[in-house]
This record gives sequence, C-alpha cells and structure tokens, in this order.
Amino acid sequence: PYGKMRPFYDQLPDYAKFYVVAHNVEFRSKSENFSIVWSTRQAPMVELGEITKLANQSAPIYNPGKYPWNPDKPAVYSEIMNNFQSTNFSLFQKGSAVWSYRISAFDAKKFDQSYRSGWELSSPAIATIVNKGEAKLPPSASFLKLSPDNVMVTEFKMAEDGDGYIFRIYEAAGSPAQVQLSFPLFKLKEAWLTDGVERDLEKLALKAGGIESQMGPYEIKTIRVKVK
Repeated sequence: PYGKMRPFYDQLPDYAKFYVVAHNVEFRSKSENFSIVWSTRQAPMVELGEITKLANQSAPIYNPGKYPWNPDKPAVYSEIMNNFQSTNFSLFQKGSAVWSYRISAFDAKKFDQSYRSGWELSSPAIATIVNKGEAKLPPSASFLKLSPDNVMVTEFKMAEDGDGYIFRIYEAAGSPAQVQLSFPLFKLKEAWLTDGVERDLEKLALKAGGIESQMGPYEIKTIRVKVK
C-alpha cells in the first residue's frame, strides 16, 4: 500500500506481468517533462503493455516471456472482473457494479504530487452530520496544515488507548523532507513519535504551536498529538 515499483524490472524473473494496483499507474515520458497518471478504485488488477493471459475450457495458460521486458506501447488494461486465478479473487462474480477511474497529467515540476490522484480517488472525503450542541468554529479554517507537498497524511484517528489522536504521515516522492505540521483549530499540549502500534518512542518539541520533523525518502511516521 505504500510501495512503488517499476514493472518488469523491480521484480523477480519469470514472475507474472499482471499486478494488483493499490493507487496509481504512472506513465513517465522519457523525452518530455510530463507524466500521465491512471488511478483505479474498484478494479485493482491490471496488465501493462499487452494482454498476456490466455484461457481455455480446462485451465488458464500463462507464459511470462522474456525478462526484462519492454512493452511496445504504454497501455494499461484494467480487469474489472477476474477468474484467471482464485487467489484473492472469486472465480464467480455476478451482479451490477460501478468502476471508477481517474486520469491526470502532471508536468515535471509536479512529479512529487502525482501520487495524490490515486489516494484521493480511493479515500474520498466523507461528510457526516453530528448533533452535539452548539459549535463555536470560525467561518473558515484549516483543520490541519502540512508541508511540503511530497508529504501526506494517510491516517487520522483516535489513539487506541484513548490518549490523544494518531496521525500517520508518508513521504511519497522519494525525497528527504523537513516536515511542518500544525493544527490551526487546536492548541497542542504535547506530541510524541510512536511506533506502528502506537507505543510512544520520543517526545517531539512544539514550535509555534506545531510540529517539525525530518523525514527520509518514502519514510512513514506515526505521531500522537494531545490537544488542550
């Protein structure tokens, strides 16, 4: 779910040429400074370059071919249903369904933002009406401010032990980042860097009501915050 890989190169020889995509397939031009990003929500199974699966009445047939492989065309084939193998997919699928896709284009200066397209499609904002007395909020405000653009929040929730809130942040472009995280609607009491199961590891210094932290390429950090 947090990984990136180059098909046909970042994999073992003789492995299949079909993949399960968590968020995006990015086609990056070698001669021009742009990328086309194809994102999927309900149909994760894809083939790239060409369709290589064959099937007959008795059993599916598959030949992975030569490695590394350079497809003749930058094509993506989305398998909206799959009965080629039973691993993680039902052999029998029926009924009505909806499939959602997004196609975006990015110039060279925004390569580090291309990942957002698929994450936004698979995790859309959800609005809920909550009636808990009168709210005292400004007409306009940001719940959370995060910079730079190559770092994103992938999770926000109540801590498992009920002590504060948990934020998980991810550096998605493969570049080191000096992260600044602030909460305009809240006053922070303290913040902690935790491990993946929310055990406190290191208390973080608060600066100007927010948090600063250094992140490495593709690093994931989990942070506990307590508000006044």
